[in-house]
Amino acid sequence: MALGYLAGLVDGEGTIGFARNRPFMAVYNTSTSLMEWLQSTIGGNVGGHDKRGRVISYCWKVTSARNVYALCKTLESFLIIKGKRASEIMQYLEDRYGDKL
Repeated sequence: MALGYLAGLVDGEGTIGFARNRPFMAVYNTSTSLMEWLQSTIGGNVGGHDKRGRVISYCWKVTSARNVYALCKTLESFLIIKGKRASEIMQYLEDRYGDKL
């Protein structure tokens, strides 16, 4: 897998955060082939993300705490913009779940 490419996608067109107290990692883009690549390579889910009046964009999202943790840990050294956020998410998950990750 191209870790630098994935980290660039997350840094430039993605987010790492919480929704309803659950961690997630997401990438937003208009390319269906990119969304298919992310889903087949990493897993997660792809859904539409309506921008009302603009080109339809899609959202690839990983929501399992274990998978978010693994992705943050793998990508942390490649992330330039969101590296600190990845570290914060990992620390939160370690504090909350400990060895269960």
